[in-house]
Amino acid sequence: MSGKITDTFHVVKKTETVAKSFPQKKVKNEAKVKADQQRTVFPVAKDVRDLNILQDFDLRCEYGPCIGISRLERWTRAQNHGLDPPPDVKKIIEEHANDIKFTQCLWYEEELL
Repeated sequence: MSGKITDTFHVVKKTETVAKSFPQKKVKNEAKVKADQQRTVFPVAKDVRDLNILQDFDLRCEYGPCIGISRLERWTRAQNHGLDPPPDVKKIIEEHANDIKFTQCLWYEEELL
């Protein structure tokens, strides 16, 4: 069997009508566009993500108690004690310095027993 593959299988060239009925897919470009869309963070989604990070910080007892002080005061206290709080938390708090949702802990408006 030293013959060519074209001896067994005949070469069929595509005609223009066949090529038009099956257009080429642009998979790479579509994937690139989808990846770019996923990277775009809308302001509302960013705020929700930031609040989730801050709530996680509130729930971690390794940085000390959070009731009665602001998040920035708690972050600073943890930093002074060498507990290495997440730097993202401080950045988020400073970005939203005038918003109580971002500056105060989860239990800010709760009554203490």
